[in-house]
Amino acid sequence: MTRNIIIRIIILVFIFHFAFVLELIPISTDYAGLRPSYVLLTLLYWTLALPYIISIMTAFVVGLMWDITQGDVLGQHALILSIFSYFVTKFHLKLRNLSIIPAVFLVGIGISIVKFAFFALDNLQSSHQFDNLSLVGSLISALLWPLVVVVMRFIRHRFWRKTRRA
Repeated sequence: MTRNIIIRIIILVFIFHFAFVLELIPISTDYAGLRPSYVLLTLLYWTLALPYIISIMTAFVVGLMWDITQGDVLGQHALILSIFSYFVTKFHLKLRNLSIIPAVFLVGIGISIVKFAFFALDNLQSSHQFDNLSLVGSLISALLWPLVVVVMRFIRHRFWRKTRRA
């Protein structure tokens, strides 16, 4: 039983690690705003799929890891991702039952709000100019949402299925 739990934790760590690797792939600064938010998409899926296991604390830890990898002020991403995860967890039953078009729309809006919150906190520390391409990156993330759901659902059903009693 505990072996099963350890394997599940290792798989989740690997999935989030892979999302961070995708976030850190070098890209030209001119097109950096077009990058999809892989970590946000991964966190969103697992918070919707397993809201009582992957929730605010997981979002906080993922946010701290994001701060460390990006070299930002410690706790900045952790705060925003915790708030994001709170709202996703609070409304997870309604969000899970949406069809594909409203889900893509809400994912795009949610990621845009999170990116704007990142910008607002960055702007408090030093003056930055908002990158309009990041809104296009939110749109790209939203369009990737159905693919993320299919891949993550396959992984979840493969490793989180309930064991049958003999």
